[in-house]
Amino acid sequence: KKQYKNLFTQIKLLRKYSNNNYDFIFDTQGLFKSALVCKILASKNTKIVGFDNYQLNSLRDRYKWV
Repeated sequence: KKQYKNLFTQIKLLRKYSNNNYDFIFDTQGLFKSALVCKILASKNTKIVGFDNYQLNSLRDRYKWV
């Protein structure tokens, strides 16, 4: 039960912070969970800056034959 309580607390915090209008959000981890948080916090005009685009392009170039 404590695990679910912590999850709902985190969701409440995300909703609270998503009401702000951010110009930039920096995703320094490049993981799925951090990307999800960035997408939740971002508005239409928010620029998300992070490592994900570089890593995805690098993987596509490396495995073009797949």
